[in-house]
Amino acid sequence: KFVNAEVIHIDNRELHNLIEKDIKIVDVRTQNEWKSTGVVKGSFLMSLLNKNKKFIFEDWYKMFNNKFGSSKSIIFICASGVRSNYISHLVQRKKPDLIIYNLQKGINHWIRSGNKISRLSN
Repeated sequence: KFVNAEVIHIDNRELHNLIEKDIKIVDVRTQNEWKSTGVVKGSFLMSLLNKNKKFIFEDWYKMFNNKFGSSKSIIFICASGVRSNYISHLVQRKKPDLIIYNLQKGINHWIRSGNKISRLSN
């Protein structure tokens, strides 16, 4: 694992290890998804879709960079690993020095495997 690498795909076990190292998790699902399944404790919720249900990368990236611009590494998570993989590669092009992890099978697999989640309070 070296700097300027491609996105690093991880499984549940590796996610546990990274959480212990205090690496930030960005959950890119929708608000409805967060409410229905819950989230990995401590995740930052940054849906790819804006209020109009559109994905505008420049707007999303500006928010992301404001919050995590100084981070050395980040973990992206979604339902099944598809959206998080997509955003991982877009961010990697903009920030080649950022170490980016993508939870391969997403939070659905995390939950099915018996891992803890936090429920959102309404």
